[in-house]
Amino acid sequence: MKEKAKGKICTHHGENIGRFRRMHGWKQEDLAAKMGLSQTQVSKYELSEEIDDAMLAKFSEALGVPVQMLKECDHEETINKFITYINHIGDGGIVHQPQEQTINNPLEALFKMHDETVQLLKDQITDLKAEIELLRKGK
Repeated sequence: MKEKAKGKICTHHGENIGRFRRMHGWKQEDLAAKMGLSQTQVSKYELSEEIDDAMLAKFSEALGVPVQMLKECDHEETINKFITYINHIGDGGIVHQPQEQTINNPLEALFKMHDETVQLLKDQITDLKAEIELLRKGK
């Protein structure tokens, strides 16, 4: 692994894929189903130190993270990058400027962000259902 001033950078593509898969709370079977692969294939990829760019792009799309985060990441910064990326997507492209804060438990912060995102999506679904109902009534 490459050394970095703040910590270690993991360039093991498969480990990075597995880490993001687990952040989503998915089993290998879940990721395999999203990608049209078998669980065995996902397992082999997660054991691979280096994966070709075309396949990394497919994993990137399925996991919702940039390819660069699968190629090379500092695990201490990964969660913060992931949160920033998700906030960017959730706000239609508006990136939040990170606040100066210490995260004592990054997984707790990730779970909180996940719960907030789920609630936001539920609210959006409710709003869309209401709009559909209005359209059906002809208003």
